[in-house]
Amino acid sequence: MDLKFPDLSMTDEELKAKYEDSIEPYSIVTPKVRYSNKAYRKMEEMDDEYMRLNRDRGPFDERVPHPEPLKSMLLGGVSTHTITDKNRDLLVELCNAALHKYIADTQGANFVFVELIRANRQLVNGFMYYITFDAIDATANCNDSAAAAHTTFQAKVCRCIRNEPPIRVIMCQIKPN
Repeated sequence: MDLKFPDLSMTDEELKAKYEDSIEPYSIVTPKVRYSNKAYRKMEEMDDEYMRLNRDRGPFDERVPHPEPLKSMLLGGVSTHTITDKNRDLLVELCNAALHKYIADTQGANFVFVELIRANRQLVNGFMYYITFDAIDATANCNDSAAAAHTTFQAKVCRCIRNEPPIRVIMCQIKPN
């Protein structure tokens, strides 16, 4: 692979003539020149808009997707993790681990997972998942409709690459109103 570096002696005008209409984003900063082509400026505008739209959203909130899905992980940290048949088993496993910790910490009701609502994730040493899900109290009287109602939980769970244990529940709580 032959890497080619730009001629650092090129002027703004020369860079513009050579790169301005390229479909590939191009940017260079030297002691004398700071230049970005149209494709690079458009990419920065998309990134800025993505950041603006997600600025006031918490990690459990629904995210506005970036036009380039992989970029959302790099830019804003937390991105929407679409629930599919392929990842559902993992997400349910993470929810069950979170409920197990919640029950152990609170020594409260015996909640049982019911349904995934939303999942977001963040690239860390693996992935940090921010999952919203419903559970029911398994010890509640089935005839008591209030007790059988779904309770919505939020869990922050790390599926780590190099750490033991591979699944680490950071927190699990009943979703605040």
